[in-house]
Amino acid sequence: MSATMTTRTTARQHLAVRRDRSLLQRIVEVVAREFRVRRDMRALGSLDDAALHDIGLTRGSMEGALRYGRSVEQLRPAVDEAASAPLPRSLVEWR
Repeated sequence: MSATMTTRTTARQHLAVRRDRSLLQRIVEVVAREFRVRRDMRALGSLDDAALHDIGLTRGSMEGALRYGRSVEQLRPAVDEAASAPLPRSLVEWR
């Protein structure tokens, strides 16, 4: 019976070490992500407004885009009003 208790204790200790390792790993990931965000903020900050506009960003939206990604509305291409007009019925029908 003592062998079983020893095995359970060892399994619990192993589980605790695994939890600590994953916590440490998560902390390292968070710190590494913060370093990447700050590095990319400096790189984007060095661009002029025209270059930021070309990639679809403004000075105010840089940090949000780096941390959380861009929203779906920002990813959609601009729609040309003339090109998006509905086709005449004769071109849409299948005959």
